Amino acid sequence: KFIANTCYQHKLNALVDYFWSAHQHYVTKSQTLAYYPGYQSIYGHRNDGLEGISRLLPLWAAYIVSPIGHNEQKHAMRQHVKAAFINGTNPALDCYWGNIEHKSTLICEGADIALALWLLKHELDSLFSSQERAQIFGWLSQAIGKETADNNWHLFVVLIDIVLADLDEKHKFTSVFRYQTVKPFYIGNGCFRDGANGEVDLYNAWAFYYCLFWIQKIVPDYDNEFILRATQEFAEWYQYLFTRHGLPLFGRSLCYKMATPVPILMAAEFNDKHIAPSSAIHIMMQTWQAHITNNGLINGRPSQGVFGDDEAWLDPYSGPASGFWATRSLVCYLYLSQQERWRESESTELPAQKKIKIALDNANLLVETFPEDESSSITYTKYHKQC
Repeated sequence: KFIANTCYQHKLNALVDYFWSAHQHYVTKSQTLAYYPGYQSIYGHRNDGLEGISRLLPLWAAYIVSPIGHNEQKHAMRQHVKAAFINGTNPALDCYWGNIEHKSTLICEGADIALALWLLKHELDSLFSSQERAQIFGWLSQAIGKETADNNWHLFVVLIDIVLADLDEKHKFTSVFRYQTVKPFYIGNGCFRDGANGEVDLYNAWAFYYCLFWIQKIVPDYDNEFILRATQEFAEWYQYLFTRHGLPLFGRSLCYKMATPVPILMAAEFNDKHIAPSSAIHIMMQTWQAHITNNGLINGRPSQGVFGDDEAWLDPYSGPASGFWATRSLVCYLYLSQQERWRESESTELPAQKKIKIALDNANLLVETFPEDESSSITYTKYHKQC
């Protein structure tokens, strides 16, 4: 259905319908876990089942608030989201998601859960009683102050903290130090290292910039100048990687591959003089199309690998539903589609159709396009590795 439809909005509805239909098959009765088939992660069956819920909650929430969605499906999603939040955060139930401890994966999943709650902020009174909201806020607040890995995980706590401060008048934001810990990871050319000794890879797209996008939307004046400038610097060269056949994938967690357009959507939202929304939409749609035509979706989920399920491309921390982070580009677009300018699109020329060669001195990267065979490359100049 996705490939056959010509209108991009019809394609997106077909894609969400695909995920939603499969979700009905794999979700448990409590609506708090969803067990997708595939290779299990090192964290075990229950954690994998939680990812089947948490990593899709923002997609359902963004679809509910988007004007392009179908009302009947939105109603069903509301009921699912309501049950998931109420049951998953209730410690008296067997389906409780659990207490959030130091370095717990619940910190990571909590960021998606918090974001879904914020996306539905104007519906919270109709969805939850005051007691239920307090229960949900209380569960999320356990993440504040907890130890995390010293990398992009700091932003999960920042996002949870900012959401709570925005939704709960009793909550005060206290995670400034975590945000300040992340800032030195920025090395220029729009690039963050994933930790002080980490590498520059696609975690920039689906982790750093994704979190920064929501921080900017929730609190527009929070380090706004830096977020907008860094996004623009990243998009200036990053846009040239996208071709009709996808883009070079480099780093780890490549099952998140369809989330790569996130910074392009951000750049078009922040300053459409450099990248127009129609161009950003075209890049996003081409990315999804390229992977869907190459076994990018299997068993109602993104494949556990690059093309199809392939354990050779799978990190040990990734379970069957981990790849739903791939839907982060859809979450961003569905949220942005509330603006009319994001609902008008036409096919445009991809930036990679222009011959370019860009050296990124700070990040030790070289970006090139090869229009003659519709390809692009990114080379680690320091290590002489090419993707």
